Amino acid sequence: MSAATFTFLRDEIIILITQASFFAFGFLFFKAKLFRDYEVKQTLVQLTFAGIFTLSCTMFELIIFEIMDVLDRNSRWFNWKVDLWLMSIGVIVVIPFYQFYLFFSTCGLSRRLTWLASLTLLAGFVYGFWRIGDAFPIRATTSWLSIEMFISRIGVVGVTMMAVLSGFGAVNCPYTYLSYFLRPVNDHHLVQLDKHLHQTVEKIVHKKKRLVELQLEASRKAQQAEGAGGGGGLINRLMTQVVRSVVPGKDREPLLGKLLDGYRSTH
Repeated sequence: MSAATFTFLRDEIIILITQASFFAFGFLFFKAKLFRDYEVKQTLVQLTFAGIFTLSCTMFELIIFEIMDVLDRNSRWFNWKVDLWLMSIGVIVVIPFYQFYLFFSTCGLSRRLTWLASLTLLAGFVYGFWRIGDAFPIRATTSWLSIEMFISRIGVVGVTMMAVLSGFGAVNCPYTYLSYFLRPVNDHHLVQLDKHLHQTVEKIVHKKKRLVELQLEASRKAQQAEGAGGGGGLINRLMTQVVRSVVPGKDREPLLGKLLDGYRSTH
């Protein structure tokens, strides 16, 4: 056995061990945590989920190995191509076909008609999936069955679906779960707020009444002052007009003050 073959077998054993661990974790996670009360107890559904989960984790593992330069370069490239092909077949063929099969199996059709209808819809799905790429500049470097043709279309459809679901979730999630962040209000809070409202209204009414009373009192005092000193007020106005017409501006105010003081002292 050559050194290259031994290195390749060693790397494949490491990859298979990690894949077995990923598969067991995905299977147990699906069965025990993700869908604990899953109504359709289909073993193939659990196996499909665990298989796709294993391929996804393996691709992530190969990226880490590429960064850290773990395993041989040829082994990494071989496993990368195998994972891409298996992932593409699972996403484009296996999962859609099984969804169609489960749908028609619940409609009361026979097993033969269920397979026939599932294959027919699968053919339409694959044709529509392939026609999506015609609107984009996707060109194969080798043939139309190359991995680039599948991955490019998966990327276009995946990014589009992620954008649609992200926009829907950004609007629907706050609308659905906003009530969880609201503080609950009980009858006691309503009674307290009602009392506080009545107290505030009473304070406003009391202050308005007090303001009206003060305005009436000020008006009454002003009328009494005008009635008591009506003559004095007339003399003061006459003296002010005379002084303003005779005396210059800067000497007007001192002279006017002296005249008014003399008038008050005599009266």
